[in-house]
Amino acid sequence: MRSLLLLVLAILVAGCGGTAPSPSPNTTATQAAPTSAAPATPSPAPSPSAAVTRLGDELVRPGHFTYCANLRPGRMGFRDESGEPAGVNIEIAIEIAKRLGLEPEIRETPFEELIDAVATGVCDISISSQHITQTRLERIDMLPYTQGTQHVVVRAGNPAGIRVLTDLCGRVLAVQTGSTHVDLVVGQGDHTGAGIDRDCAAAGRPNVDLRQFDDDADAIAALGGGTADGYIGSDFIAIDRPAEFELATELPPTRNGIGVPKDHSALRAAVEDAFQAMIDDGTYLRILEKFGVAAQSIAP
Repeated sequence: MRSLLLLVLAILVAGCGGTAPSPSPNTTATQAAPTSAAPATPSPAPSPSAAVTRLGDELVRPGHFTYCANLRPGRMGFRDESGEPAGVNIEIAIEIAKRLGLEPEIRETPFEELIDAVATGVCDISISSQHITQTRLERIDMLPYTQGTQHVVVRAGNPAGIRVLTDLCGRVLAVQTGSTHVDLVVGQGDHTGAGIDRDCAAAGRPNVDLRQFDDDADAIAALGGGTADGYIGSDFIAIDRPAEFELATELPPTRNGIGVPKDHSALRAAVEDAFQAMIDDGTYLRILEKFGVAAQSIAP
């Protein structure tokens, strides 16, 4: 039902990256990320002319469904062995486009520019595992499509001994620029008046040594190379590379949203209807299962 998609949460902790389904810190890999970006199942689609008429001038490019995504390590959105976009986010966007009778067209976008890209009409939607926050909802609408729990990721063996968030005080933490993990640390956005740094100060300890990276892969590399003590982003690196990484302290649950411009009511309704149909006929769950992330489902 559409009520499922209209639910948006003021998330206590939100940020970037696909969230893992709360595995234990020593969980081993369950499924390698597939390399095919083909949709999980075929689906009927209306004629392109009908979709163009319905959406009017709300589309960036008539006849096309332009979606912005940030591709990075993990299972949600990445490039496969042939260099093609693949992952959960990509397949969901392609499936929505099919059901609207539109041609899917990806615009690879830096994570920190995704909100602006939606708000200014660069893309019809964004789908890049962005956590739903009140700060983001002030600029765009966000339709929930996955959920999960993130952790601080550390090197195997947890040499820095990070077991609670205040163990990050004085430690180097790698995150992606534009993520709300930055807000969580410094106490801004949805975390104004709170934040890890405030807790560190209350305990008489130094602030987190926060290192921001434009590319999430560089943040992961900093952790793997020993120049960072912890990382918050894609939990999947610990699941897929257990010899190198493990999950430490857990963050509160989050929901990720598909970004839609606030003034595009027809587009929003069309995306909601298409996504709900994917839930109803099982396509949504099959896509999640294909990439081993069924625990992220928001379906009842």
